[in-house]
Amino acid sequence: MKSPRVAFVGAGNMAQRAHLRSYCALARTGACELVGLLERRPRLASWVAEAYGIRHIYASIEDLLADPDIDGIVAVLPYRQHAFVVPQLLSRGIPVFTEKPLALSLESGQRLVDLGMQYHTPHMIGYHKRSDPAVRHARDVITRWRATGDVGSMRYVRVSMPPGDWTSGSLPAISTDEALAYDRLDTPADVPGGSIEAYDRFVNYYIHQVNLIRFLLGEPYEVRFADRAGHLLIGESIGGTTVTLEMAAFELREGWWESVLVGFDRAFIEIRLPAPLAESAGQIRTVREIDGSVVEEIPQLPPVAAMRQQAATFLEVIQGSGRPPCDAADAVEDLKIARSFFQLVGSTATGL
Repeated sequence: MKSPRVAFVGAGNMAQRAHLRSYCALARTGACELVGLLERRPRLASWVAEAYGIRHIYASIEDLLADPDIDGIVAVLPYRQHAFVVPQLLSRGIPVFTEKPLALSLESGQRLVDLGMQYHTPHMIGYHKRSDPAVRHARDVITRWRATGDVGSMRYVRVSMPPGDWTSGSLPAISTDEALAYDRLDTPADVPGGSIEAYDRFVNYYIHQVNLIRFLLGEPYEVRFADRAGHLLIGESIGGTTVTLEMAAFELREGWWESVLVGFDRAFIEIRLPAPLAESAGQIRTVREIDGSVVEEIPQLPPVAAMRQQAATFLEVIQGSGRPPCDAADAVEDLKIARSFFQLVGSTATGL
């Protein structure tokens, strides 16, 4: 089978550090080809294309969409630009990848879902934690335990995400002094509590964890409580499982301390997640009671970084041999939860 031919839209900090490096590494193995780049900053486009071996620089979106030699598009743009750029990309009908969140406003997010369905375009959203080997293993264990009932019912899911060094010492991106301004920004028609800035910060920093909780649960949940400082979200799934998201319980300049706890009646799972740009996988421990004895397991998982696995999965989506871990229809649910949280906490969210 021919290697998928991938075009990039955007060559900024996240495009390079989180995505281009992964696709470039995969290209060196023959898993894909990087065929083109669209970037509004000419010097940056030229330098990045040369550094990553991209043979063509597009002059415009129309130029990119007219290229018959692309099989998939990786668009790493500010999410407040998704509403204005992604509709054109979806119209081509080939798989599209965008970073999280789907959009800032729920209205824009739902429109992207509708357009993807209209054009029959697979649209994968970059919730890379779903591609981490530890998270995937945890989801498999949870599914098995719930099916067998051997350790009782699922009681609790807690995710804690204190701010820290999310770059994990990764190499800086190529940059220029070229200015980049946007004429329009996606803005919700109404923001609960009236603070767009606080709502934007929550969606930017914590939408990963909102999504991760849903992934581990395997079912929807609703927000039941939000503290006035904006440090704690408590919810309940449709199956009765309590969920908590701890935001900024503390903040350290060094290290990354994101963790997950999943509790059953007679078992639990612990996950330690690496920094988003770390070239490593998460760690997982399962503990359960069997016939009166406690059994602890620390599985040996593939040492594949989540960003690299996410890129490999999108190549499978392009080839038709895989499905997005999170698509647009799934991702729009996170924006609904974000709105529900702000309906409770609103402009009093001093921690945000």
